Parts: sequence; C-alpha cells; structure tokens
Amino acid sequence: MKRSGSDFSATIFAALLKSVEVTLWKNVDGVFTADPRVVPEAFSVPEITYDEAIELAYFGAQVLHPSAMKPCVSNDIAIIVKNIMKPDFKGTRIGSKTHRPKSSFESRQSPSPKRPVKCITSMDRIAMVDVRAGSWASVTKVGHKVLGALDGAKIKVVLVTQASSEHSISVAIDESSSGAAVSALREAFELELARGEISSVKAHTGFSMFSVVGPMRGVKGTIKKLIDGVTASGANISAVAQGSSEQSISVILSEEDLIPAMVAVHGEFLA
Repeated sequence: MKRSGSDFSATIFAALLKSVEVTLWKNVDGVFTADPRVVPEAFSVPEITYDEAIELAYFGAQVLHPSAMKPCVSNDIAIIVKNIMKPDFKGTRIGSKTHRPKSSFESRQSPSPKRPVKCITSMDRIAMVDVRAGSWASVTKVGHKVLGALDGAKIKVVLVTQASSEHSISVAIDESSSGAAVSALREAFELELARGEISSVKAHTGFSMFSVVGPMRGVKGTIKKLIDGVTASGANISAVAQGSSEQSISVILSEEDLIPAMVAVHGEFLA
C-alpha cells in the first residue's frame, strides 16, 4: 500500500463510518515541535490544525501524508496520533481547529496559544536553481515560463524567490533533480539564451531548508525573531519565503548550518 497506506485506509473507513475521530498508532508520541534527533529539546504538541499538519508534511515532516488526511479534512473528523508503545500518552490531536482542554502538564510543556510557531521541520539535499534575466520581459512572464517548464518535467518546487530589478527568479528543488531542472529550463529559454536575454541558468547545491509552521497571521515580529535565531547560531540565510496563508516561513541555508540554526530557532520560539 506504499507509504501511509494503512493511515489512508483508516481515514477512509472513518469517513465511511461517519466517525467523530480516528486514532493512528505510530512509534512516536504524536507530532513533535521538531525532530528530536536534531533538536533534543523537542516535545510532543497536544494539538495542531489540518492546515498546519499539511504544511508540515509538505515541508518534510514524516508523521502523516497529506493524502491520508483528505477523508478527515472533508468530513471534519479529528485525527489522533498516538504511540503504540505508550497508549496512555495523549499524543497529538489534528482537527479543523484546536479546542481540546489541556492538562496542567500540557500547559507547561506546550507552546502558548499566543506563540506564532508550533513546529519546525526540515528538508535536506536542496538545490537552488537560478534563472537570471534582463529587462526583456515582466517578472510574471519569466516566472510563468520557469514554473511551467519545471512542471512539465515533473519537478517539485518547494520554494520560489524573485528579484524584480533583475527580472530573475530562483527556485528550491530536490538536489537529485537539479540536472533535469537545468536541462528543462535551458530548453524552455533556448531562444532567450541565444539572444542574451537570459544571462544564465545554473543550479547550486549543498543547501538545506527548514520551515517554521504555526498560527502566525497577524503576529508582529515573527520574521525578526526567526532571523535573530538563525543569526545567533552563526548561520547565513541564502533565501527566505513566507507562505501567503501566513502559516509558514521557510529558510534556505547551507547544509552544515541546518542543525545549529534549527536548535537556535526552536529555543527562540518554543523554549
């Protein structure tokens, strides 16, 4: 049934049976604030929303696959993620909104509702592919052509940044796809490259990405706090992007800087 096949089966049956909730048994204590193998201070989160869980899955978290959540999202069925080795531990509740009363232990250990970040997740082996253009066309036109070419080559884009002054665009993709991405883009911009309207199409490897996820809409100073944490770790940011839903901010940095930066940012938001 491939990855998360048993989870998907469970959530399909939950929808067919019109259940109130479905429990998925794992070998971890629910959804953590970060990978405890990377951030030793990470702890289990009592509650997250469907949207937050989907963001986490998209940006590298391995607990749940987005497809497995679809039947529950469509029918507003809560998903409970628990540890099969510790059945008395409450685990993590995933739902349309967070509302479960917290125990005194959870109140001490979980993020405050006012905090904008609930979890941090990461992706290794990221490549940045840069398309440097002149003023021959609008940013919209360049972006459309770049994303269309990568979509045609079936290459997943995890982050996009652009510089309007240069009409240039950079995309973050899996490092294993960097060669195919450059080939697809050079083919798409063959005429512009020949005319000199596109100066270069290059891939740069050796990057990682981490994302902070949580209810950050309307919370001032979130990006500043994030950058302060990364700076305190001694890492350098190569690219940063915030999702339009204001539920996630992603940072690209060198592979060797990933762990120190994640530990520092976890301390900034979740200590």
